[in-house]
Amino acid sequence: EAAVADLLGEFCALADSMLTALADALAERSPAATERAAHSLKGSLLWLRAAPAAELARRIETQARAGDLTRGEDTLAALRREMRLVLEAIEREGPGQRSS
Repeated sequence: EAAVADLLGEFCALADSMLTALADALAERSPAATERAAHSLKGSLLWLRAAPAAELARRIETQARAGDLTRGEDTLAALRREMRLVLEAIEREGPGQRSS
């Protein structure tokens, strides 16, 4: 349980920087950087079982892989909202719990 709590704490500490990396990649219009950032975030969200947020990260990743960043900003806005819910759930559930 302590290991899970540590991982949850690490995710919470890195969540803002992961979203910032994704936003920066989109702002730079870099499909490769966008794909990498979205893929990394998606993996963390899947581990947390945060399916709605992971799906949004997957959409950005897939669109970036295809070289299409036209909907990236809108999807990122939705992802930011979902990430707030994920972080709130982690905080509410406390150490040792995973978000659903």
